[in-house]
Amino acid sequence: MGRLAVALLCLMISGAALAAGSPASERRFKIPDRGELVLRIPVEWNAQLRPSRFKHRPPTIIFTPAAGTPFKFLVSAIHPKRRDDPSRSEEDDRAFVAQAADRAKGRAVDEDLPVVEFKASSGLGFYFSSKDRIAQDGEFKFLTEGVVRLDDLSVTFTILTNEGQEPIVEQALAALKAASLDTDKRKN
Repeated sequence: MGRLAVALLCLMISGAALAAGSPASERRFKIPDRGELVLRIPVEWNAQLRPSRFKHRPPTIIFTPAAGTPFKFLVSAIHPKRRDDPSRSEEDDRAFVAQAADRAKGRAVDEDLPVVEFKASSGLGFYFSSKDRIAQDGEFKFLTEGVVRLDDLSVTFTILTNEGQEPIVEQALAALKAASLDTDKRKN
């Protein structure tokens, strides 16, 4: 029995290490009048676009696994409606994430959901993580939500996972930290 447990543990660890080291490919997503959002995403993740309900917003990008345990990684870009409108500040982004964390507290296991700051390629990002204490079967138990600055864009993200999917969160955050905006693709 002990050998079986050790073998299963080794298999889980090697699977997590493989997931964390999965090869990534550059994926590009058009942001109208801004260029292309460039993300390095594991090759085994599928991407689909969900149109925005708002006229001047780009679609939400939804990443899911090609196979295996379900997860969702959602990415949306928010930019000023007009070029001469002021963009959101880093303080606005931090406050946005803090408000999202406050809303999540009603379902969270932990009472304290601190906002974590991280450095990205062209600005700062912020996120919080929580575990849902009332998740039903088939629902995601873990939430990581935040925003990262790319030029005048605020890129919001939500990562939904379950037990043992920490490498998914790490890969998604790594993609956001390295994200860029290719303005050479901008339409004038």
